[in-house]
Amino acid sequence: MNLTTNGNGDTITNEEGTLDSYGSACIKADYGIYLVAGTITATSNGKAGKGISADSILVIGAQGQADSLLNLTVTTTGAKFYVSGSGENADYANPKVIKCDGNVYLYSGTLILTGQQDGGEGLESKDTLFICGGLTQINTVDDAINAANHISISGGKTYAHASGNDGIDSNGSLEISGGFTIASGASAPEGGFDCDQNTFKITGGILIGTGGDGSAPTTSVTTQHVVKYSGATPGSAICIINSANDTLFTYTLPTYTTTQTGGGTTPGAKEPGGGGNPGGGGSNSMVMFYSSPLLSTGTYTLKYGGAISGGSSFHNYSTDATYSGGSSKTFTINSSMVTTVQ
Repeated sequence: MNLTTNGNGDTITNEEGTLDSYGSACIKADYGIYLVAGTITATSNGKAGKGISADSILVIGAQGQADSLLNLTVTTTGAKFYVSGSGENADYANPKVIKCDGNVYLYSGTLILTGQQDGGEGLESKDTLFICGGLTQINTVDDAINAANHISISGGKTYAHASGNDGIDSNGSLEISGGFTIASGASAPEGGFDCDQNTFKITGGILIGTGGDGSAPTTSVTTQHVVKYSGATPGSAICIINSANDTLFTYTLPTYTTTQTGGGTTPGAKEPGGGGNPGGGGSNSMVMFYSSPLLSTGTYTLKYGGAISGGSSFHNYSTDATYSGGSSKTFTINSSMVTTVQ
């Protein structure tokens, strides 16, 4: 299926006499959407256009199914537009790559999701978002992944990059128990992982989060060690080795690609959980969170400012590569679940 919409959204007075808005969508359902297999390319070009929009439930893939059986490429190019209000109570109609007013379940598939304009998330649930599998790559300006109440990641391989907001943003709690996840956010006050002051629980999986800031894991419920590198320099190559000289982590820190533009819905707007309000500017400093089952109590060496050669790479995460040069510093992981390296 190759689907394209070009119609622009606009404001409308609904049957209740209230000012509202509308926009086009490539795939839309008043209840649920189930995308199990096939190859689907959806492009929405109009203002506030949606790629895929479900009102109640969205299921992507199937449990135990190969990712190659579902290929989903969804892009939005249209801009947001003003509807009503002012300041923090302003209401905008936003483009959304994939949006559901209810729960989203991602089980399998190869997903490439792109939102080219400010204001719209890549994969959004107005309730709870479950990532259980799939190979997902998201590039947006606003939050790459967002949910109003809870995000659960238990499997899959996910890359979530937002040039102007958070990589992964839950307006409620956030739990990671498995899978491989890279979340890349913008400069401060944005971050890779954001759940405000709510519970951020890590019990498994490999995760990398970068940005100007980010929510710290909740130590009382986190059972897997996390390293927070607060002195990170965007664009530099780093490496972590253990006391046995085994390389655990080789990564090139991303660079900031844009300055936040203040998109997304704002507090008091009509779309709760729609990604918050990106800040303006921020510094060029970077905070990185890294967690892996390979981390345990002991002494480690962080190498930085060197070069990575050979091996293979998935969005700057290198495997079977060689790290050379640069400087190093040692740090110790003790019983605390979060270790900060300056």
